[in-house]
Amino acid sequence: MDGWNTIYFGTLPYSDGAAAAVKAAAQNEIQGVTVSAAEARSFVESGDLTMLGVMDDVRNAIFPDVPTCAEQCYDCFYATQRGMALPLGVDDAIVETLSKACAAAIEDPEFVEAMANLGQKIDFQDGPTYGEYLAQAAVDVPAAMAVVGLIDEE
Repeated sequence: MDGWNTIYFGTLPYSDGAAAAVKAAAQNEIQGVTVSAAEARSFVESGDLTMLGVMDDVRNAIFPDVPTCAEQCYDCFYATQRGMALPLGVDDAIVETLSKACAAAIEDPEFVEAMANLGQKIDFQDGPTYGEYLAQAAVDVPAAMAVVGLIDEE
């Protein structure tokens, strides 16, 4: 080790997800973690973690004093996402019914309030739009990982 001012970067995967990773950061087992604000919230509020930035185009409503990465001159954006997938060949009527149910669910006042309390944005996309988003993410995420040396470019 070259001294206290030297920082070494690397990746350490947590097979059990963000909960274990954020706990490891709070316990000083690792020095940083990228997780959603909701996943880090209790540790930030307890003072065990300091949130450095939000990878969004707007500040998080739960943490309005934490600047976005863009405000700090880092051009990065990434959002927590959830999606529903069905096997190929599912009847169109079933797809339509589930699509309508999902679109209606995000309008439910209790759901909207719960998401706001978690500091999560709601950004509903229909199936084709979400498919396009995932296809682009399959290109963008590995490219970004390659830039910071987490994977080799092919």
